[in-house]
Amino acid sequence: MTDIEERIAKAEEEIRQLQNRKRKLLNQKKDAERKPKKQEDFFESNRAALILYQSAERYLKEHLGKGKVLKPKAWKAEVADLTQKKSRLYGSLQTLKAEVQEAEAVKKCVEQAVQQEQTRAKTQNKRRDMEL
Repeated sequence: MTDIEERIAKAEEEIRQLQNRKRKLLNQKKDAERKPKKQEDFFESNRAALILYQSAERYLKEHLGKGKVLKPKAWKAEVADLTQKKSRLYGSLQTLKAEVQEAEAVKKCVEQAVQQEQTRAKTQNKRRDMEL
């Protein structure tokens, strides 16, 4: 190759590099314009989940402190333990409710029996008074 051909090749290479840089800059500029819009759209479409996440994050920071880390395995084990306790307590509650219903039924029967006995006693007292 001659000196002129080498210069032409170098110039063409520099032109390609400049065109690539220009294209990259234009793409970056377009991305910079699109990113806020995409971020806004993402936030709007996921607003509820993001708000829940942010509030959970604040709560954990307040209650765990800065140095502590939430241990998911321990947390899941605690949740499972509490769920079992809840199930046992709920079963006890159902048993107690059944016992209360039974006691109320017995109370109602006793009240009816007492009321009938009182009614009989009143009628007998009235008969005695009338006989006298």
